[in-house]
Amino acid sequence: MKVKTLILGNIQTNCYVVSGDDRHCFIVDPGANGKKVLNYLNENEFVLDAILLTHGHFDHIGAVDY
Repeated sequence: MKVKTLILGNIQTNCYVVSGDDRHCFIVDPGANGKKVLNYLNENEFVLDAILLTHGHFDHIGAVDY
């Protein structure tokens, strides 16, 4: 299992992409910069299975819709 930290948004919130050897992954707290998150997934050919939100503040959910 691999965990990649992406630092997103103006207040630099941590977002985590957790992936396995099978290229399936889930994202924890995609707070902003949805394009940056999507680019990372595409560059690594990941299949997104789920998004985990630790809570509903804007800096943790901002890129969910993207």
